[in-house]
Amino acid sequence: SVRASRQVVPWLDAQGGGSIIHISSISGHDVSLPMPAYCAAKAALISHSKCMANNLAPQGIRVNCVAPGSIEFPGGFWEQLKNDDRAFYDSVLATVPSGRLGKPEEVANAVVFLASEKASWVSGVTLTVDGVQHKGNL
Repeated sequence: SVRASRQVVPWLDAQGGGSIIHISSISGHDVSLPMPAYCAAKAALISHSKCMANNLAPQGIRVNCVAPGSIEFPGGFWEQLKNDDRAFYDSVLATVPSGRLGKPEEVANAVVFLASEKASWVSGVTLTVDGVQHKGNL
């Protein structure tokens, strides 16, 4: 994400602005997972996005971040877990008030919005897309 952003900034600047969207995770807001390096990396991406948004705003470049929760799709991690460790899958599912995991299309819809002109005044935001899986205020 850092390298790709660095690569596209001159192109966006040359065209008078644009939008960069990073994909992080709700793990970037949470320290309860047994994967501290993953959580730290996702938190760093959220911070990087906010810093870039601040620095690039004068150039008309918006930078936002999307933090998905658990997303299920055929052949993906959560489908495998549902088949291989149903008890753990069900324990995670129980933390989601909507009663289901997310779909890739739901994350894509958030990205499309942030990239669109309808979000022209939205920059420096981390949009959580998780059906209230993450319970923190930030």
